[in-house]
Amino acid sequence: MVMAQQKFLVEMSLDSIPGDIYQELGRAEMTYTQAQIQAGKLSQLLVTADHRRYWMVFTVRDEHELRSILENFPLHRFFDYSIHPVQDMVAASAAGLVDPNLK
Repeated sequence: MVMAQQKFLVEMSLDSIPGDIYQELGRAEMTYTQAQIQAGKLSQLLVTADHRRYWMVFTVRDEHELRSILENFPLHRFFDYSIHPVQDMVAASAAGLVDPNLK
């Protein structure tokens, strides 16, 4: 039985990273990010021009899987993030979803 996938929006800020640590882990961070994209886990990644704020949309089994993914980013110790379960309302509306709050 295939388990339903859930979408989560992760809002993240990046703390200051010492230059030597960034040089040591930066490429591994990019490689890990690409792996999450290729695996279909990370579907959107929005970043500010200074690369200090991020908004990421993940599709995973549950929040536990998401936290595991986040904790495996090489630079995770410099992340400050919040997690929000979300629904793709464009896809839901196209599928006929009606706002349950409307009478």
